[in-house]
Amino acid sequence: MSVTIKGYSWFNMTNQIVVLLDKDYTETRLFLYFISMEEKKENMPSEEIKEMDSNEAMQEEAESSESKEMPEQKDVEPEQTEEKVDSEEKSVEAKSEMKKSESKSIIDKLKGLSWQMKIILFGMPLLILLTLILLITILKLDAYIFPSTLKGQVTSQQGVSLENVEICLQKECVMTDGGGFYSIEGLKYGKNTIKVQLEDYENFSAELSLKRGENIYNIQLNPSGVGNVSGMLTFEDELELTDLVISIDGAEISLEDDYTFSSDNIALGSYEFVISSPSYVDYTLSVDLEEGLNELGEFSLIPAGDVSFTPVDWLSREFINGIKFEAGKYPIVEEDGVVTIKDIVISEVSQITATPDHDDYLDNDILFRGIKQGLNDVGEYGIVREGRIVYTSNRTGNRNVYSSNYDGSDEVLLTGSKGDNYDPYLTSDGKTVYFTSTRDGVKNTYGDVSGLLYSVPVNGGNVTKVTKTEYSENNGYLGGVNYEAGKRFYTTGSYWLGTEKIVISDLDGNNLVDLVTGDDNYGSLYLSDNGKYMLFSISNYDTGSSANGIYRVNVATKGVDAVYLFEDENSAWSVAINNSSTKAMLRVYDDGSNTYDLWLMNIDGTGLAQITDSSASEDYASLSPDGKYASYMSSRDGRTDIYLNSTSTDEVKLTNDGKVTNYFWGSNGLLFYNSEDKLWIVDINNPGKAQVVTENALGPYYYGYYYWD
Repeated sequence: MSVTIKGYSWFNMTNQIVVLLDKDYTETRLFLYFISMEEKKENMPSEEIKEMDSNEAMQEEAESSESKEMPEQKDVEPEQTEEKVDSEEKSVEAKSEMKKSESKSIIDKLKGLSWQMKIILFGMPLLILLTLILLITILKLDAYIFPSTLKGQVTSQQGVSLENVEICLQKECVMTDGGGFYSIEGLKYGKNTIKVQLEDYENFSAELSLKRGENIYNIQLNPSGVGNVSGMLTFEDELELTDLVISIDGAEISLEDDYTFSSDNIALGSYEFVISSPSYVDYTLSVDLEEGLNELGEFSLIPAGDVSFTPVDWLSREFINGIKFEAGKYPIVEEDGVVTIKDIVISEVSQITATPDHDDYLDNDILFRGIKQGLNDVGEYGIVREGRIVYTSNRTGNRNVYSSNYDGSDEVLLTGSKGDNYDPYLTSDGKTVYFTSTRDGVKNTYGDVSGLLYSVPVNGGNVTKVTKTEYSENNGYLGGVNYEAGKRFYTTGSYWLGTEKIVISDLDGNNLVDLVTGDDNYGSLYLSDNGKYMLFSISNYDTGSSANGIYRVNVATKGVDAVYLFEDENSAWSVAINNSSTKAMLRVYDDGSNTYDLWLMNIDGTGLAQITDSSASEDYASLSPDGKYASYMSSRDGRTDIYLNSTSTDEVKLTNDGKVTNYFWGSNGLLFYNSEDKLWIVDINNPGKAQVVTENALGPYYYGYYYWD
């Protein structure tokens, strides 16, 4: 129990802690005393001593009563036990009443404390808190938790940003960057002196009052020594003032009505003086400014024009980043994606060429004609991707093979107008074009002129006959060809006579090999570009034959595996195999819609997944070179367009032409197609944005067209 009496705090213990006040109560001091009960009484008023003695007497009486109610342990009758329980319950009640009385007594004593003691008991924690706050404020300890930052820009009197200016504050020093900006972090708030210095400028200092958080303070330096500049413009005809700027180190100088200009109080040092205008040749002059007047003289303005344009991809119309241009002696600048060819003297030329330099785009010159004085804004200019395309056209009467850039420029006739030339293919190395031609007049077993295989360099040159025989073993026909694998293949024999087989050979017809032999009806032959696997179908005329299905043959081992079997006649065909022999595509008959749908699968027959299910059949199905997409033509909405699909993405309508007749894949996501005797190109990443390659290209009846990129 603890009681406070007249400034003393004491406890019901032998040794006590006592709090004393000075006599005049002007200062609080804390003392520790260890005193006995008798010493307490000697220092207590008589009323308090009587009350304390009364409390002690009550406590002793309670203890004595409790002792009397607890006789020695001995055997008693049940009646005696009940009396003992009643006595104990009364003792507990008495103790409880006594504790309540003691608590009430303590509260009454607290209420009776003097105001001095109340200050001690309740004001001490507040005093300690206020003292801590005062110490934090005086020592600025909160600056470590909430530091200050000073930021700003340093400029000259002309408003030019100054670089490498040293700024020091609170023992922290920084230098301004190229824009004249500085930032000092981790500062204490309050009044501080900032010091600034730069060669050729007067030292600067000022007293700042920093606040917590971010502070902005801009500084203007005065030169330690100054000079003045002046000059004059001369010109023929009327002066074109549009966008004419005169400046020294970026600070503009005003042009007076008499075409003179001047600027005063410039710090001594080296500067760049510039006269810039799209209507005249620009001047750039290095000036070492000296004290006093610096006369720059007269500047004769020469009429000129600037050509500006934004380089974009010719196909996607998207901005090309990182492309560089050359234009002879004329300077070129690029800002915010806009390329400007500057200072083209009108009296010298009216046209100019610019050459782009980029690994993925053509280096062909860009010709700008009809240049006028001032700014010639061309807007977007399409830059064509690097690559060649080959195609067939009958513009001269007979069919011939041509090559050109993707935009149709730099077109070259490759076949020399001899015979009918068609089915061109450009090899992946971009050097050789294979094509079929009737120029030698060789006839097949039916008396018709048969096409043989030839090659020619992509940019034109001597035509070479690849065929070493007349393909007499295939009735004079070339058969199927895969130029990347370097193989030709075909079926021969008679299903009815049970002598059907699949034959493969080199492109020239040599090294003939019977790849598959049997009594089945073979068809839909597709060889992968790496020459590893061939897909073929068996479709016997005996409905329900267990052999009907799609098969895979290993070209090296001649091993044959079934990858898809069906019971109905003509219910599925193999239509494509990707370059790496990992994916294949099938065309499967749908009894419900009476159409054919497309399915994708792994080359071993696993992972079979349907990718189309429409009311119309999908034709000219193919796989992209990387095997990620299936492409096909469909007329489901009454218009024929090209669609893309895969097992992991939704169907995408690639073209909106509505009159597509044929197409073929390029690399890097490019696809070419025929429509109304025109050859178009489209990037699969930009559906619906197609460009014309050439306006005279034959369609699907003249086989495919092939690419190189």
